[in-house]
Amino acid sequence: MKPCLPLFRSLLTLLLAVGLLLAVRAAAQPPATGVIEGRVFDSVRGEYLEKALVSIEGTRLETLTDATGQYRLTNVPAGPARLKVFFTGRPAQTAMVAVTANQIAQQDFTFGGEARGRAGEVVKLDQFVVASSKEMDGAAIAINEQRFARNIVNVVSADEFGTISDGSIGEFMKFLPGITSDYTGGDARRFSIDGAPADNVPISMGGFDLASAAGAGTRRAVELDQISINNISRIEINRSPTPDTPGSALAGSVNFVPRSAFERNKPAYNYSVSWLMKDAERAFGRRTPGPGWGQMTYKIHPGFDVSAIVPVTKTFGFTVSGGHSLQYTPQSNVAMQWRGAHVGTTVGANATNGLPATTPDNPYLGIFSWRDSGKNTSRESFATTVDWRPARHDRLTFGFSYGMLREHFATRTQTFTINRVEPLNWSPRHTWGSASVFPATGTAINAGQFAISNNGRIRPGRTVTPSLRWLHDGPVWKSDAGVSYGNSRIDYQDIDLGFFNGMTIQRNNVQILFDDIFYLRPGRITVLDPNGRPVDPTRLDSYSLVSANSNRQRTYDTTRQAYANVRRDFDVRGASLTVKLGADIRAKVRDLRGPGGNLETYTYVGADGRASNTPLTQAGLVNDDSPLPFLDVQYSERIPDFGLPKQQQVDNGKLWQDWRRNPTHWTRNANNDFIAVTSFSRRAEEIISALFIRGDLGLLRNRLRITGGVRAEQTNIDAEGPLMDPARAYQRDAAGNVLRGPTGAPLLQVPTNAGLPYSQLIRVERGTRARKEYLRLFPSINASYNLSESLIGRLAYSQSVGRPDFNQYSGGVTLPDIETLNPNSRITVNNASIKAWQAETYMARIEYYFGNVGSLSAGAYIRDYQNFFVNVTDYVSDAFLETYGLDPEEYGSILTVTQFNSPVRIRQRGFEIDYKQSLTFLPPWARGLQFFANVSSQRATKTDNLQDMNPFTANWGLSLTRPKFNLRINENYRGIQRRGAVASTATNSIEPGTYNYRPKRLYVDVTGEYYFRRSTAVFFAFRNIRGATEDTKIYGPSTPAYARFRQRDDYGGSLWTAGIKGSF
Repeated sequence: MKPCLPLFRSLLTLLLAVGLLLAVRAAAQPPATGVIEGRVFDSVRGEYLEKALVSIEGTRLETLTDATGQYRLTNVPAGPARLKVFFTGRPAQTAMVAVTANQIAQQDFTFGGEARGRAGEVVKLDQFVVASSKEMDGAAIAINEQRFARNIVNVVSADEFGTISDGSIGEFMKFLPGITSDYTGGDARRFSIDGAPADNVPISMGGFDLASAAGAGTRRAVELDQISINNISRIEINRSPTPDTPGSALAGSVNFVPRSAFERNKPAYNYSVSWLMKDAERAFGRRTPGPGWGQMTYKIHPGFDVSAIVPVTKTFGFTVSGGHSLQYTPQSNVAMQWRGAHVGTTVGANATNGLPATTPDNPYLGIFSWRDSGKNTSRESFATTVDWRPARHDRLTFGFSYGMLREHFATRTQTFTINRVEPLNWSPRHTWGSASVFPATGTAINAGQFAISNNGRIRPGRTVTPSLRWLHDGPVWKSDAGVSYGNSRIDYQDIDLGFFNGMTIQRNNVQILFDDIFYLRPGRITVLDPNGRPVDPTRLDSYSLVSANSNRQRTYDTTRQAYANVRRDFDVRGASLTVKLGADIRAKVRDLRGPGGNLETYTYVGADGRASNTPLTQAGLVNDDSPLPFLDVQYSERIPDFGLPKQQQVDNGKLWQDWRRNPTHWTRNANNDFIAVTSFSRRAEEIISALFIRGDLGLLRNRLRITGGVRAEQTNIDAEGPLMDPARAYQRDAAGNVLRGPTGAPLLQVPTNAGLPYSQLIRVERGTRARKEYLRLFPSINASYNLSESLIGRLAYSQSVGRPDFNQYSGGVTLPDIETLNPNSRITVNNASIKAWQAETYMARIEYYFGNVGSLSAGAYIRDYQNFFVNVTDYVSDAFLETYGLDPEEYGSILTVTQFNSPVRIRQRGFEIDYKQSLTFLPPWARGLQFFANVSSQRATKTDNLQDMNPFTANWGLSLTRPKFNLRINENYRGIQRRGAVASTATNSIEPGTYNYRPKRLYVDVTGEYYFRRSTAVFFAFRNIRGATEDTKIYGPSTPAYARFRQRDDYGGSLWTAGIKGSF
């Protein structure tokens, strides 16, 4: 038995003992003097209010309403009591209540209306009069939630930033402090918190982990493209953990709170219908080329969203929402690679050919490429919750969500490569490659080449998540329990739908001249054949068809979760104490099948049986590998971006049809296909079992609140990955000993050059199994002090971890041939025994809440990281080898290429300022204005592990609400981000200190609505109205300005949306 298991059992015993003591303590509690209970309702929004503060004046008795607006005050002294209810953005209300011993007094409140007192007495409340909007009311709810939280959180209402045209949560999240959205293909799919990687940001829906196939790989990041904002009420970003939250929140976690049927007292129905298009594709009523091979499609598409919140009775209700959108996104790209700045040189400075060395301040352009492509993204969503109160103090909630994302993308990339250049035959404005040599006999010299590569697949993915939750809010004991299941699947499809994924056409042995180079590209590209004659790279008959490929794969991510906790309130000598005990278990399985990035290749040889990369052989024979018969007629008429000329393109569907009709024109390599499938296939299962104890203490009449405790998590991992072991190819006797020939050399079953038969012997799909388990304790403490009714100071301390990518466990093992060892023999394996990243965080924040809807906060933190991973080549311990079932006697003397934890401790510092306010103090003619702004900064030194860290980000926005219309502008600014380092060696001319950078960006979104009826409006939304592109730069200390640009991705400028919406 591992030593961590007895420790885990000891902790369980301790928690059970504490629970027993609490039960005995509960039995000794005197009966409550009296009870007051009721609900708090907002007639302006038609919703019950959560976290309204209900208190009895002159006492320390207070409580917060639950998600259904209900509250319950116990131990209330008999007699008259003045009850007070407070909610951000609303005037505080009071009512007198007569309390009778051992009886329950009912008192409901209605903001913006009336409250009913005892015996049907009606208590008139003050009217709440202000220019209001859905966004303002949403902000008030979020601010109130944040105000009364026990830890440091940021809460935002789903209504707060106006219309999100395609339901993308990632686009919504980018406006929050400390958040950096990670864009892929123009979509905000992932995000980091305080620079911590997206893989270490736990994301949940209603407290249940979300399943995510993570881009069909082994990453832990939750991708948001299959999740819609339609059924979400608010978003909670927990910046300082509590014992009942996962220990894997390296810098914070996110919880999406779904809508509940008990939020309202009467049904509400909403709908919207819209049209979406990209600014660069304003093709009204006509089809244009793309995105698929040989396709002509519309680029303006309709979408819709519907939702309903239906409280059928006081004890039963449901919500339902659904949506669909189809969006076309251009995906053009231009890229340059400068030798000596971005990529390395290959030969010495005195060379007369090849890629000569240079100095960092004098790089030369060696590779230029551009891409023309597009993508159709179809989203569908459905979600429902069913709420039922089977008893007075119990509530059951069943939830179900379904999200589907289908991407159809096709990219076409042309690349010009200079392979040889004479020393100093370049300047900032030109690079002149050497002439190629292509003699009738003898050795050819390929000084330059140009090629077109296509890549396109259809990527359907879907996520389903059913859950069941039980809440018990009894007069003494309170409990919460739930179970959930989640399954996310991503497929990549190509030949099964009638087209190849990729193809390459190429022309070698040419001379390439780059002239008039400016920031984005060469202004002129000249291509000459070996005889000095011009070659036209825009025509397909200038190329040879080299190959095509398939890249199908399927990835599953399955989560299962169950939790339960109980809590009890106590009065300890005038102080309020709540103790909460709980346990949960979370299981995750990641399963990958298919060749993945290891392509199934089809080599084109044509009718003559010769593969080629030039139209003519050296002997002057004409190759029959021209790609012209496979011309994509439709797409070849498209005018590319960046001022480039029309380019004839290849139709991958026609290539697949040719393979079906003429399979002898193509060759396959069954060995490579086998290697591709076995190398990609892997599976990892992780089970995290947790116990926690949490205490909430209120002192000084609840002005000082302390929340602390400890969480224990036992992690068990069982993973399978590929195995490559050359020793499996030897002949063996019945005892397993290797048979040897007369010279003593081991005898092979088949020769090493036998191809597939040899690979089938030495490679085993999921032949490596790795197991790991460990126990971690996570102490945390949060303290808040009400310096005044509107001013709160907070301090927090916590420990957390960042667990590795699943490939760390399922990456497999590559073994050397132990029968023929040499000094270069190595074991290559990811270290499954490596420790998770660890973070220790100290955080402080001060918060001020304005009289109406608004808040201002400023916070700072120090976070110490340790156990970052470093690549090493070293001898490993016997225990390390035994993790993979390797005998230390055989493998202990062989160097291993793997990873270990770095002993270096990294300190990160950061701060945030967050302001939002409804400007109700303005004169009546200017009311209805709401403003928000936040800034964030994170800094750390001596590490490349926190590549999402941004030294400065800022968001701001202004909205104007009038009875008939509203307008909003939101802006998101991201400062320069330093990413990964570029390797510098003694021979590649890259100077030390060269890094990848993301330049600063500014995204501007504008939305508006006009109500021509009380509940019906037309609306518009412009996302990224300035058409900000996603650029990348690479430079070091001496890189000149002209050579810093690496590439630009342009996703068609802004997204335009217009439609009609309504409610009833």
